[in-house]
Amino acid sequence: MPLERLESQVTAGPGGLRTAAVRSASVAGVVNIVVQVIQLVAYLILARLAAPAVFGVFAAGSILQTFGEIFTESGMTAALLQRRERVDAAAATVLVSTFVGGLVLALIALALSPLVGLFFHSHEAGLIAAVLSGYLVVNGVTGVPGTLLQRRFALRRWLVEPFATLLFGLGSGLGLAFGLGAWGLVIGWYGSTVFRAIAFWALVRWRPQFRLVSWSLWRELAAYARHILASVLLGEVQRVATTALVGRYLGPSDLGRFRFGWRLATQATAPLLAANAYTIQPALVRLAVSPARARAAVLTSFRIVCVVAFPLGAVFIPLGNVIAVALLGDKWRGVGPILVALAPMAMATALTSVPNEIFKAVNRPHLLPRTHALAAVSSIVFMLALVSFGAQGVAWAWSASTVLVGLYSLSAVPDSTGVGRRELLGAVLPPLAASLLAAAVLFAFDRLVFGGQPHADVATLARLGAGLLVGFGLYVALMLAFARHTLREFVDTVAAIAARTPRPEPS
Repeated sequence: MPLERLESQVTAGPGGLRTAAVRSASVAGVVNIVVQVIQLVAYLILARLAAPAVFGVFAAGSILQTFGEIFTESGMTAALLQRRERVDAAAATVLVSTFVGGLVLALIALALSPLVGLFFHSHEAGLIAAVLSGYLVVNGVTGVPGTLLQRRFALRRWLVEPFATLLFGLGSGLGLAFGLGAWGLVIGWYGSTVFRAIAFWALVRWRPQFRLVSWSLWRELAAYARHILASVLLGEVQRVATTALVGRYLGPSDLGRFRFGWRLATQATAPLLAANAYTIQPALVRLAVSPARARAAVLTSFRIVCVVAFPLGAVFIPLGNVIAVALLGDKWRGVGPILVALAPMAMATALTSVPNEIFKAVNRPHLLPRTHALAAVSSIVFMLALVSFGAQGVAWAWSASTVLVGLYSLSAVPDSTGVGRRELLGAVLPPLAASLLAAAVLFAFDRLVFGGQPHADVATLARLGAGLLVGFGLYVALMLAFARHTLREFVDTVAAIAARTPRPEPS
């Protein structure tokens, strides 16, 4: 069946687009929470099985894999998601493009892998880089079926991620348990990646018609994709520069601690941001004919994301050290100060993630390279200035850069969507103020009631639980006092998601 007909069936039922989007967002959010829980538990277990240096070596060895991954898709899957006509031909063209790109880049990564070992003074990191080059080929055939499932708001897509994450944890855990070190993580990574590719193709119900592949269509798609490619490339420069600076000048142990801290900080808001990203672009593409509904959707997206993301990020300010010791153990104590430093980044990520999806949806992808260029340049400058303060200094550099980029991205939203600046600030400022005030009070509470350094024992777990309960209560009380409407909208949305029915149209 042609893709256009399949996609029209998605919104043909009762409630149409709204029902499909709400159901997709609900399942995406719930499954991402499950995935993050599985991933968190897996990494907590892996942290008990290996020292920080093992994860640092793996991070160094995967530097080419993560950097080359962006060229494999080259923004073409985003262009496919944006496509309204000739979708079958576009999908086949993108598939050929990403496969060829993945194959070429895998060969380049393989050739460059010895340089990785030389740069990080680690022969093992170079060997891992060579083995991981094959990931780029697998990734090259995964993007298209995943994107087609996203276009249809296909709920079955989300069956894949929990099992893929579980396979990574099981494979890596067994490898570490048998003394394979960083190679255990390589095994887990490949198991997860191959499973995801096979599952997406089994679920998509589409087979490419290669006779539809067109050079002219590729150029048309590339005209849109080049902005996405440039932006993602610049974003990857930021991550690669971080790995290179920390790994070379601070060593694999600090690199492992930083990566763990960064993972914990980003995982806090990952389910929400993934659910929003999965639905906002295809929804706004279809709402383009109704500017009023599109503006309402933009404001709702900001309010819901900020209500959840800001307090989840702010909690690391008073409790970062407690979280690190309680969850990871004493040998990972150095992750605590990193989490504290990354708290502003975890909060500001909401102000970068939501605008990025909006810019794609309203056909202004040229704004993305600007924001990512600002992120890359500012983070590198800040890191060079603060790397002498260790991994915590690098974390503060990331936070400063993310806040700067978030403010810039936010300033571009009104001109791109027609949303008023006052309306936008009304969506962002109340949860921001409530989160920071609750974090300040929680900081005082934790020091006055518990005090001292946390230890890896039951008392620290109780301390963490008490802090989270107090912080949650403070935040809800502040939102009820100063932003009751925003909190009510969030509760109504959660209720609608739970019922899988659309909530009332915003007035």
